[in-house]
Amino acid sequence: MEKKPTHIRALFGARCDDGGVSVQFLIDTDVLLHHEGYLFKDFGAKSNCSASERLGKLYIRQIAGPWYHFSD
Repeated sequence: MEKKPTHIRALFGARCDDGGVSVQFLIDTDVLLHHEGYLFKDFGAKSNCSASERLGKLYIRQIAGPWYHFSD
């Protein structure tokens, strides 16, 4: 991606040792100090991405398939 969309504040991605991927999209919000975004989670429970997944104390809900929404 040459230029990230304006509503996406940050992108984080990793390729996992089992061939899967993890991508987090942090989006802009109108509320100061509120974190919200989406997670694409396509890796196994025993992969290195599963061990290093750090979303802290965020509320996570599955949207569909490997897509999740998170917020604090």
